[in-house]
Amino acid sequence: MPLNYPALTRSAATVPATLRDPLILAAAALVVFVSIFPRAAAAVFLALCLGAAIVAFSPARRPDWSTRVASPLIWTALAFAAWSMLTAAWSPAPWASLSKPLYFAAGAAGLAIVAAGARTLARTTLWRILQGALLGLLIGGAILAIETLTDQALTRFFYNAFPSLRAGLDKQVVMVNGIVEQVKENNINRRATIITLLLAPALLTAALASEKWVRWGATALILVLAAILMRYSAHQSSQAAIVAATLAYFLARVAPRTALTVIAAAWVACCLLVVPMVMALHATSIHKNENGLFFSARHRIVIWNTTAEKIMKSPILGIGADATATVTEALAQNPDAALVEKDGQFTPDTARHAHNVYLQTWYELGAVGAVLLMALGLAALAAINRSTTALQPYLLAEFAAIAGMIAFSFSLWQVWFQGAIGLGVLILLIGQPVAGPGKPNNELAGS
Repeated sequence: MPLNYPALTRSAATVPATLRDPLILAAAALVVFVSIFPRAAAAVFLALCLGAAIVAFSPARRPDWSTRVASPLIWTALAFAAWSMLTAAWSPAPWASLSKPLYFAAGAAGLAIVAAGARTLARTTLWRILQGALLGLLIGGAILAIETLTDQALTRFFYNAFPSLRAGLDKQVVMVNGIVEQVKENNINRRATIITLLLAPALLTAALASEKWVRWGATALILVLAAILMRYSAHQSSQAAIVAATLAYFLARVAPRTALTVIAAAWVACCLLVVPMVMALHATSIHKNENGLFFSARHRIVIWNTTAEKIMKSPILGIGADATATVTEALAQNPDAALVEKDGQFTPDTARHAHNVYLQTWYELGAVGAVLLMALGLAALAAINRSTTALQPYLLAEFAAIAGMIAFSFSLWQVWFQGAIGLGVLILLIGQPVAGPGKPNNELAGS
């Protein structure tokens, strides 16, 4: 499934090896491999953005700011971050409301620099970076597959051999006679999340290879990894994201205009209608059927409904970015909290976060934040619309993976989660100039 762009002819892909090329490849592989471990993802992503800024603004180079494809997207992202930071003025957790969106803004600015600065580098250099990123993903993915199939045997081995590695993770391990017997699913679920968000960028990189055996071999390995996650992973949010990405990819291959329209409509519905949707789901009482949905899904329905009800107290401005945990903990200290009637098996509360970014945005940032989130997604889709037809399936697959993941999983403000999303987008931004200009998608652009 080659993209057939002129950027990577066989001669470009087989440049005689030099010391510089192997170093670039090895560095990229190491960076992506390390990023698969959540405790490093946030710092690594910011370091990459800083490195891109240093390279882009060095005296020898000048970023290609004439490329305006991503400009509206970046400005919309910064507007979303600015509003989120402004909520610190009335938030019960002002420092969190200020600092977490600040990371988001830094990541958005960093991606803008990558988008412009990547075009100042030689395509062969960018290709080495992509090759390294793919290698790092495959190595990390192989380890994740082993961990998934062996109940995290490697993690248990290293935690027992090097106890310092589990520092601060007491709640994440089960100890028996001083030995780690079990590692809770949070650890591997986060790694599965990061791998899932890198699958579409990896498939794009594989498709850019000029050698057929590399192209098909890498694609096969990526698909095997995705299949293992679908069949054996305990992280249903990653599985939902893979399904969403797969549907988006194939729909974009067959009917790109329809794919964009359907995804845009789904995004708008999630952003604006999430409150009545989760209330309607809760009204079915499906969460009370213990023989129906799995436990965490039933619990999420209760969390979602409770959060939706609390949105009504501040529907325009919200309670403040990343303030859900603070409000939940304060309510738990109330003596009347123990008297709250159970909803099926569950206590109706908002937990530390809503486990749904669309709902979390309404609760913490109000209607203003929800509209800005909607605008952010539509700006991303507009940028994808302006890309080439050959690239769109990969870009839409990544968008769908992110949109699916945030519907069921982590908090928007967990910086490792932001870093994982940013890393996937960063790889795609590097891949675009490598792929070359191609043939513009004039039909979708409306020209």
